[in-house]
Amino acid sequence: LARLRSQNELLEIRSSDLSFTERDTTEFFNKKLKLDLTLNDINLLELKTEGWIAGLQLTAITLQNKENVSEFIRKIAGGNRYIMDYLIEEVLNTLDNETRDFLLKTSVLVKLSGPLCDAVLQIDNSQFKLESLEKNNMFIVALDNERHWFRYHHLFGDLLKQRLLINEKQLIPVLHNKASIWFEKNNIPLFAIDHSLLANNFERAAYLIDQQADSIWLRGEHTLLQRFLEGLPTNILLTKPKLSIYFAWLLFTNGKFDEAELTLKSVEELLSPSSGEKNKKTPINNEVQLQGRVAAIRASIASFRGEINNIIHFSEQALKHLSKEDDTWRCIGAMTLGDAHMLNNNTRDAAKAYFEAVVASQTVNDINLYLMSNMLFAFAEAQLGRLQVAQEIYEKLLNFVNEKCLLKTDFAGWLFAAKSYLFYEWNDLESAVEYANKGVEKSVYGHNVFIKGIVYNNLIAVLFANHDLVAAEKGIKEIEKIVAESDVPRGIINWKEAWRARLWLAQGNIQAVSEWVRRRCWNEETNFSYLHKDEIIVFARILIAHGKYNVADKLLKRLISQAESASQIVSQIELLLIHALVLTILENKNEAKISVLKALSIAEPGGFIRIFIGEGETIEILIKTIKNEKATKVSDLLNLISSEYLSKLLEAFKNEKKTNKNTTENVLSARELDTLKLLAEDYSNQQIADELFISLNTVKTHLKNINLKLEVDSRTKAVEKAKALGLI
Repeated sequence: LARLRSQNELLEIRSSDLSFTERDTTEFFNKKLKLDLTLNDINLLELKTEGWIAGLQLTAITLQNKENVSEFIRKIAGGNRYIMDYLIEEVLNTLDNETRDFLLKTSVLVKLSGPLCDAVLQIDNSQFKLESLEKNNMFIVALDNERHWFRYHHLFGDLLKQRLLINEKQLIPVLHNKASIWFEKNNIPLFAIDHSLLANNFERAAYLIDQQADSIWLRGEHTLLQRFLEGLPTNILLTKPKLSIYFAWLLFTNGKFDEAELTLKSVEELLSPSSGEKNKKTPINNEVQLQGRVAAIRASIASFRGEINNIIHFSEQALKHLSKEDDTWRCIGAMTLGDAHMLNNNTRDAAKAYFEAVVASQTVNDINLYLMSNMLFAFAEAQLGRLQVAQEIYEKLLNFVNEKCLLKTDFAGWLFAAKSYLFYEWNDLESAVEYANKGVEKSVYGHNVFIKGIVYNNLIAVLFANHDLVAAEKGIKEIEKIVAESDVPRGIINWKEAWRARLWLAQGNIQAVSEWVRRRCWNEETNFSYLHKDEIIVFARILIAHGKYNVADKLLKRLISQAESASQIVSQIELLLIHALVLTILENKNEAKISVLKALSIAEPGGFIRIFIGEGETIEILIKTIKNEKATKVSDLLNLISSEYLSKLLEAFKNEKKTNKNTTENVLSARELDTLKLLAEDYSNQQIADELFISLNTVKTHLKNINLKLEVDSRTKAVEKAKALGLI
């Protein structure tokens, strides 16, 4: 055969050639058997059966009259009665005792090789057996061309494990233990750990994990490390300070702050036992370094809770204890110091600290820290108004994520959400929505509650800009679920609160808004705070909606000054524009124009557009005035702004009106449009009812829907907005 094969005179038909493809499986189940399976069902079947035709036929028999087909397919394994009977009768029962024994005992192995099977079974002919099984198509698959490594067909392997469990349950831990020893000796540590855990040899597993934890961490395989650590009993895990520290970090990133702190407390007791206990305990290596890591995690927890003093205290403690060689944890310390600066209203120093973390992350091979430090640095740059700098960082990270095959991670979700924000500010709402949805889609690949909060916050922002209040409401509910299920950063709760109030305001729900202000304890003496900036800005909008223009004027002046001191450019632009609206209402049009001029001067370098469009027609009129004055007057402030930027903004306002008109015309029913036209003619509710031959209650329903869809809270505002949109 070898000679014929080498001379290309042999046609070989193997099991892979006789297996169904996805297309074959689809035709068999949907066209032949009329089972109407989804593409996801087909893919699962392909994965489970590997295209094995008899297995698919037996599965089809089982699927007859099943109510939840998708759920059944998800659970299919070698335990399926028909498949099990077939494999027992047609395969296992035809084998000699020695081969059957070999198959059953090696089923505990995910991958098999001759030397490994020899070590586990204490024999010396395993390679011959494996090659013989493959040659006879005995449900075994070669994993390389040299036939060093093999695996069993998934369904066949499931059956073998079940038979072994029934016949020789007591032997399973022994086999796993032998496999673990072989993998350790042959420098394949991750498989050694897995088999130790499966053998319930937890002391050995803890020892092996302790040896590998740093390298697993540095490779960014945090989910794998979490699986290993969760496989250890708590009483063993908590005797290993290094492992407990890693576990505390993973608990923290999963939003389980209280559990993380309990774990850290146990570590601290190990590291600082009483003098009487110390002599009884095994000496711990690198105690000072471990204390530094504990402090770094405590600083991170304090950061998420917005506790500035604790962040600074624990960050300094971490950097004091951590050696220069422990770059990974020093990077975490630098990031938390950046958080402290940000919370302390010092965005420029925060950006510097985050950049130091970026530099530190480049000296170690830690993918997660490299991504996180870069994302935080880019975020700080965006808050400073440097959107192009942030864009360059995001593009670099997107290439990195692609190269490292990390698109199915929550970090990819964070990256897409961050890019969505840039598209949003540059008024490319189509791309903003696309990337925001990608962010949500990718966030399911991890448990980081901080990332989940960010992706939903960005999604709500773009949905709100697109006037899709129903979908924005759903986004808020998703954040509320996250808050209910996990400990989350204080900022996520505050984002949620700000969007909740903003949505109520858009819907004209003044009662809910008033209750929100009372519950959150906002008042005109409130100062600018990074942690609460979004809520404070919404509060200023609420004052305007309540007609408290002078109070809003006073508050906004102070907030603008404080945002400027904090170098919070984005907040500063928004506050200046809101202040211009108030000044216009107070008939101080010159000051309103100056406020817009200041906003333009700090917004143009970053190319901000959406932030202006979102404030409506009054801002558009003021920008038109500024453009006209720029053509006829000379002033320092006017010279800071280019005519091209002004033209770009005015064109965006024009396009927004067209989009809104089309959208609103499609959203408003014919009867609501008729009601709106009569409303513009100052008809009373009863007069509208008489004119349209409808009941008074129907008129009230139409008016409520009109206010909701136009995002206003009064008849007058509804008419004003309808005219601005060209509806009447």
